[in-house]
Amino acid sequence: MNLEQINFYALYRQHMQQSMRPEKSPDSWSKRAGEMQKRPLESPYTQTLLSRINLDGISSVLDVGCGNGTLSIPLAKKIEKVLALDFSPAMLAALKDNITTHNAHNISPFLRAWEDDWSDIPPCDLLLSSRSSTVKDFKVVMDKIASHALKRVVITQPVKGRFTDPEIIRALGFKEEYAPDYIYTLNLLHQQDIHPTLNYIDTYSRFAFSQNVEDFLQRIQWSFGESNSTQIQNLKNWYQSDEQRAQAGGRPMRWAVIAFDI
Repeated sequence: MNLEQINFYALYRQHMQQSMRPEKSPDSWSKRAGEMQKRPLESPYTQTLLSRINLDGISSVLDVGCGNGTLSIPLAKKIEKVLALDFSPAMLAALKDNITTHNAHNISPFLRAWEDDWSDIPPCDLLLSSRSSTVKDFKVVMDKIASHALKRVVITQPVKGRFTDPEIIRALGFKEEYAPDYIYTLNLLHQQDIHPTLNYIDTYSRFAFSQNVEDFLQRIQWSFGESNSTQIQNLKNWYQSDEQRAQAGGRPMRWAVIAFDI
């Protein structure tokens, strides 16, 4: 068997089923919307990503998994039209607040998931998916790219499929949180004779800057569900044994930035 004969879609689905990563519902993301609104829209991650997006010849952007507009808002200052999609009503409500605050009225919000019908959403020059393409079946993403990206695509995906420091995973008693990562996307594109550029962005852990151990535990429970007493004690031990590590939320994350022209 050679590389062209491997069914990477099937391997991706199998990997996702075996992954320890719990599926996030719109409600779970909606619960985070208020917390995200308290943070600045700009972050080292967004600044780095925006600096690497080629906007030459781009007049419209489709921002999939837009959240509260961390990318849509700054892009709207440079681009004629931004279509912002998210499956969380509360995230879109936060986006609309930010549209008003930043006078970014060339952004059109849509309540939509990757798996939904996009027939009423026009294709755009650039399809952007920042940290939002870890879905059950990646063929859904590739099909939407084929139907809705006119000129360019930029996707960021986790390296090694890790969203959390392995030490935290062990404290929870799990073997590994290891979701499918960007390597599947590279191979699927290779099979279509598409050869993207590849860069990386290192960013702090999603559990960084916890105010205290209770805040840290709440963030863990949002990501992994309710913890039992043993898990809580293990997590407290991890947090309290190294103050500097606790503030960093464990090891940083690395994101792959995949970009290609249509």
